[in-house]
Amino acid sequence: MAKLKEIIKERYLAMGKTEEDLKNISPKDLAFQIAFHAHRNQKRVNGDNYITHPLSMAESYLNIFYKDSESPYTAEAMKDNGIPHFGVMEVILMHDVIEDTEYTLKDIEETYEDFGLKWFFREYIKRPLKLITHIKSENNKEYMEKLLDDQIASLAKLFDTMDNLNLMTLTTFGDKEYDRAKRYLKNFKMINDRYHYLEKINAYLDDIGVKEKRA
Repeated sequence: MAKLKEIIKERYLAMGKTEEDLKNISPKDLAFQIAFHAHRNQKRVNGDNYITHPLSMAESYLNIFYKDSESPYTAEAMKDNGIPHFGVMEVILMHDVIEDTEYTLKDIEETYEDFGLKWFFREYIKRPLKLITHIKSENNKEYMEKLLDDQIASLAKLFDTMDNLNLMTLTTFGDKEYDRAKRYLKNFKMINDRYHYLEKINAYLDDIGVKEKRA
């Protein structure tokens, strides 16, 4: 069976990319290609392609922090307000790859290395991606205690929780779904109690608005 890094390279070449182009692939685009391939045969409970879940999370993230496009003040304003910037989108896109597909953390790291991005993976992706992966033997308490030790993993999980709380994506709502929603709400509160991301996001939006008006 072909390795993930070989499959992703072939995907890019099939899209018309040249070998030279492959030297300039962004970490975000690589994360998207990995997630798209890894979840290729998976469906959500309502029948949608599974990739719609991380893409919906990514859209929510972009709508908050980037609006129509990235402001030149985005990274600065996020840093000033205690919000991680690098690695978050990549972890959002790939957050279920290790947990729900045949690919491992090592497969993903090898792919980033093959595209000259091993340094970025190790600096901003490897640890949070590992921590956001829910090992089957862990109960929710153990999982959340582990995850909360990392800012990037926690912010990505916040968007995961938000998307999973979108009840209109369900086809039924019984006791099982009700208990699941309560667990997601509890996780959301645990993350915000630790990092106060809702408050920080509001402060960020005010801050970036001020920065842009001054420019």
